[in-house]
Amino acid sequence: MALTIGVAHAQVVPIAGIDYQEFTPAAPPSAQAGIEVVEYFWYRCPHCYALEPLLEPWVARLPRDARFRRVPAVLGKEWLVDARIYYALEEIGEVERVHRPLLDAIHQNGGRRLDGDAYARWVADWLAAPMASTASVTRRRSIRRACVTR
Repeated sequence: MALTIGVAHAQVVPIAGIDYQEFTPAAPPSAQAGIEVVEYFWYRCPHCYALEPLLEPWVARLPRDARFRRVPAVLGKEWLVDARIYYALEEIGEVERVHRPLLDAIHQNGGRRLDGDAYARWVADWLAAPMASTASVTRRRSIRRACVTR
């Protein structure tokens, strides 16, 4: 006689406040009409880095009414340094030119293994070279300030 045991798989329903957090109020859409695609990222995230080569051509093919923007995620003190770096680059108009080379340098040249002040100094030193020819002294100082941990 064969005994068959059936296991019923209950459908798990996510619970607000436990399995996810609701944004209240919900994030408002940007003032620009159309589709907005937001990438939340962290410069030292290996998954974000792996996605970048796939994301670039996809973004290039977005329809005219679609807008892509990056938002640095901040899930802890270490992440704050990367967010300050990104926003400083954005403020001086260097994100498009420096974002991918900075990601490559962080993941291929050892920046990902550093943290705290050592990481901040490493990024500031790395950024000094690509920005030396194009950024004013004031802009380079703002990047160096952004790299200083607080």
